[in-house]
Order: sequence, then C-alpha cells, then structure tokens
Amino acid sequence: SRDFDGMVGLETHLREMESLLNFDYVGVKIVGLAGPAGIGKSTIARALCSGLSNRFQRTCFMDNLMENCKSGLGEYSLKLHLQEQLLSKVLNLNGIRISHLRVIQERLHDKRILIILDDVENLVQLEALANISWFGPGSRVIVTTENKEILQQHGINDIYQVGFPSESEALTIFCLSAFRQTSPPDGFMKLTCEVVKICGNLPLGLHVLGSSLRGKSQADWIDELPRLKMCLDGRIESVLKVGYESLHEKDQVIFLLIAIFLNYAHVDHVTSVLAKTNLDVSLGLKNLAKKYLIQRQSSIVVM
Repeated sequence: SRDFDGMVGLETHLREMESLLNFDYVGVKIVGLAGPAGIGKSTIARALCSGLSNRFQRTCFMDNLMENCKSGLGEYSLKLHLQEQLLSKVLNLNGIRISHLRVIQERLHDKRILIILDDVENLVQLEALANISWFGPGSRVIVTTENKEILQQHGINDIYQVGFPSESEALTIFCLSAFRQTSPPDGFMKLTCEVVKICGNLPLGLHVLGSSLRGKSQADWIDELPRLKMCLDGRIESVLKVGYESLHEKDQVIFLLIAIFLNYAHVDHVTSVLAKTNLDVSLGLKNLAKKYLIQRQSSIVVM
C-alpha cells in the first residue's frame, strides 16, 4: 500500500515478519510482534494487514484492546465481549451477540483469516482471541505487545522483537518529519542531532518532535531545546505512561529511581545502591526489561 511508502526501515521489519508467518505452512500460526511503546509495532502490523490481505478470505484489525480491559466486566463476560467484537469485524456484521465461547470456532473454523491483535496487555485477551484450533487452515494471527512474557505464557514462540533504528535511520526519520527531506538543511545539523539524542532513537518521539519543529527557525529551535530536554510532548508521554502504569508499585519506584539517578549506570551499581531498600531489585530489573522500559547494554542499564 502507498500509505506506507518511504517509511524508514519498514521493509526490513516486513521481511522478518513474513519469514516468521511462513506462508508455506498450511496450518494456523500465531506470531508475536514485541517491543517498547512508540517503537512502531502498530505501524508494522497495519502495513502487514494492508499488504497481506489478498492472501486471506477475511482480515480483521483489532485495536483499542486496552480500553476493553477497563470496562469492569468479569473475565468470562470480557471474553464474550471480545469475541463478539472479533466476529463482528471478521464477518463485517455490526452488533453480533453470542451466549457462549464456542461460537467463534463454530463460525470461523472453515475460514482462512488474518487477524491482528494490537496492543495486547494480558493473557485474558489472548485466551479470548488467539486459539489456533478456532480458525481455518492457513489462518494467521499477529499479536503486538509491550510484554513479551505473556506471548511466551500463551505458547507463542515465533516472536519478532522490534529493535530501535540505527543512528542514521533515526536521523532520517526525524528529518522526514521536520524538513520533509532525508537530511537536515544547512545550519541545522547540530540542532537536529541534539533533538534526535533527546528522543533516544524512539520512532514515535522522532515523528512527534520533528513535526512540532517543522517550519521553525534556528532561533526557535534553540529556544525550544531546553523545554524538550525537560519534558516530553503530551502525545509521547501518554503512550509511554501506559507501560509505566501497568507495573507493580515497587517496580514503578525502581523505574523512577533509574530515570532520575541511575540511567547509564552499571547494573552492579544499580543493585548495590538499591540493596538496602525493600524493592526486590533483581526481579524489578527483569520486569522493566520484559516490558522494554529499560535495556541492558553490556551490563549498563539504559532507558
């Protein structure tokens, strides 16, 4: 689709995902697409949905899954609700109502379907929507999530982890958003590199800050830089906040301590500094890494 033309690094992601989807396999496959908030998982999934739809009888892109979990429904009712939404989208019929969880298999067992489950955050969602025995031969389910652990708990072993773009790719992503060209104009290289560094090569940040600075003068950029270093754009913050709010309160404290005092510290230093607290540091670091809120680079803890 032309909607995704020119997106930096997208072709590589699509090739990796198509390899995992393995269309030579005639059975049903579920493939995970994991990575931190703002890395581009939903964009990759939408591009796959657009490019692969002609291989399937039906396609379905399920988003806003997180909002469904805030509905206050019990587990069984929530599963029914999610399956009603899935059936409505797959069959293109509004307002489908079901009375039991076997209906989805009865209605879809003979159909070759592509289903995208975007931004899954818990096992209940996977149990409700991702069972290989429900769909017809050749069907594929793609699950995007910030939490690789729930994929493994559901038995999903084919997982593509979306990595951060390289420094040159990050520069290109930012320039396309800020200048509508692949490199900075004269006089903007140093300022551009500073803003890219603030974004930490996160595609969402590169897009949002690039568009916010588009058309502004060098003097405007210099005025904006201190504010950019101190606070995130609201759109970026709202995306990243979801991952933080899903943490246990002790892990939230560890996250904040690292962010303020211990970013780029050696893991041994982080552990020793926090040893006298009751925070269970080793487990907390593992949990933060699983949700892609920190990275471990040669024993250095990096946000």
